[in-house]
Amino acid sequence: AYSYSRAFTYLPTEEELRALDVTGTLLDPTAGGGSVPFEAVRLGCGTYANDLNPVAAVILKATVELPLKLGPALQQRYNKLAKCFVARRDSILEDVVPEEPQDGANATNWLWARTVTCPYCGGLVPLSPNWRLDGEGTGVRLIPDGRRIRFEIVHKASEHSPGTVKDGTGKCPFPDCGREIPGDDIKRQAQAGKMGHQLYCVVYKKEVVVGKLKNGKPKTKVVRGFRAPRPEDDVEELVQKRLAEKMPLWQARNIVPDEERYIGPADRSGLYGVLRQVDLFSPRQLYGHCTSVEVFQDIIEELKAQNGGRLNELDRAAMLYIALAIDKV
Repeated sequence: AYSYSRAFTYLPTEEELRALDVTGTLLDPTAGGGSVPFEAVRLGCGTYANDLNPVAAVILKATVELPLKLGPALQQRYNKLAKCFVARRDSILEDVVPEEPQDGANATNWLWARTVTCPYCGGLVPLSPNWRLDGEGTGVRLIPDGRRIRFEIVHKASEHSPGTVKDGTGKCPFPDCGREIPGDDIKRQAQAGKMGHQLYCVVYKKEVVVGKLKNGKPKTKVVRGFRAPRPEDDVEELVQKRLAEKMPLWQARNIVPDEERYIGPADRSGLYGVLRQVDLFSPRQLYGHCTSVEVFQDIIEELKAQNGGRLNELDRAAMLYIALAIDKV
């Protein structure tokens, strides 16, 4: 994702360290995720750092403190536990993640649009301010199919469909209508639980051959691609069935984020019926996240049972990294 080498990939030489003459102690009480303390530690500078945001503080601990304290053993333990976690999670989710049509391709992201019904023509309208997918011209064209929209991936900005929402006002994409959908109507539908969702793009990665190395072996690189949804990607019925089966257990184990959200003065999501944390997710996202947390909790309990009812320091640290990875999914 970067056009330049990351700072942490450069190791200062002994001569450079002597020239820097790092002495004293760095204090960073608003360290965020820890980029400044991280570099200070790499230079051998004594460092104290923290952050008021608990998420940032945990990332700071994982970025700077734990690797320094536990060393290579932490990476080895993480690799082993992460492999176990991924294998268990994927065995549960495999039937709601259809295989990619291209050999060697692996789906990485599923892009969804919220939907409302046009009050004038009854068409199902996917809402997005634009349909751009990358900075190189790839985007989405909306194709009416009855009163629903199907999607096509295009590779020129001029071929993108216009956005279907701006400043809270919708725009019907069906050519026999094309009318504006008032923001108040969108809010009413959302608050009544009638705002839906529609998959409009699947992002995948694939390794491709781009030449040959000096030893004659193929030179490869991983490229990102985009494809339109297929009928096989519609697993909504299966996901809803699985959610219904698992929800009582997940709620009993406090896995479902069903607490009320804090709706501050700058948060407009409450106007659209998003009053609980769980309202932020599509059913497929919710099923994936809750499954991941269930597997995570199971592994924690197994590790505790192996160690007299508690986690040792290395396992606790390794599982912290898995927790951070789940949060990014």
